[in-house]
Amino acid sequence: MEQAVQQSVLQLMPDAAEFSVSVLEAETGWTALLDWVLQARRPGVVLPTHLAKSDDPFFLLGAVPA
Repeated sequence: MEQAVQQSVLQLMPDAAEFSVSVLEAETGWTALLDWVLQARRPGVVLPTHLAKSDDPFFLLGAVPA
């Protein structure tokens, strides 16, 4: 299962960083992970426009215009 997830992620994001975090060694693993989260920058995405008449985020995408 772990290999399947790794392969799927690396196919989409070949430059992805992999972290191993242990609750027993929280200072080293979590600090490295959080430092990476704060420094990582990915290209932004443009979401499709929606035709929904609602401001409810659960009903915006995939809504049929009235």
